[in-house]
Amino acid sequence: MQRTICLLATLGLAAAANAQTLRITPDEPLTIRFRCPADATPTPDMFNVLFGITEAGGTGLRVAELFDEGTLLGTHSQALFGGVVGGLSLNPGITFRTASSPYTFFDAGVIDMSTLIDGTEDGVVIWTIASGFLEFDTANLRFDWGQGLSPSSYRGANPDCTVIEVFVGNPCRADFDGDGELTIFDFLAFQNAFDSGDLAADFDGDGDLTIFDFLEFQNEFDAGCD
Repeated sequence: MQRTICLLATLGLAAAANAQTLRITPDEPLTIRFRCPADATPTPDMFNVLFGITEAGGTGLRVAELFDEGTLLGTHSQALFGGVVGGLSLNPGITFRTASSPYTFFDAGVIDMSTLIDGTEDGVVIWTIASGFLEFDTANLRFDWGQGLSPSSYRGANPDCTVIEVFVGNPCRADFDGDGELTIFDFLAFQNAFDSGDLAADFDGDGDLTIFDFLEFQNEFDAGCD
């Protein structure tokens, strides 16, 4: 179930008027949907999603998955957070990098960033925790992307990425076009993905696109999104 939707202006400058405290639990992950513009300067080779935690309880692995629309690009896993590396606060943080990035000492998910910086596809970060809870104020959410030889020489890329939505809870897969409503356009978007071989349409999770994916999509569509 999806809840606590928060629309922000940019990932770099979260609007204080829209700020609210979100609580992440093992049953309710955090989802951030964003879009990065084309022709960023410098050309980014890594980016970080940074949080300021207000309260935390329990311990457990925190895992972030990065998607280009429905395609998984990389995974970042870390058991502990805290401290500062250069100018990038990791309290906690999620760092992804390209295979050629000099930031090899980060525990980071390696990705092909080209699909995220062409200005045409939405990126999605889904952050889950294994136990306990984490709370953070959305005013502290920050998104750094850029390039450098070390954290001390890191140069942020411009223009900024744009946040489309931030919410806690499991995303509604039947809202395939991501507009917040279930309409005929979700069917059309699903069919287009299926026809093109995009595994975002693999709704039964068996790695193949079959009639059973259509049936699962229809079942979830009929069940609706709360």
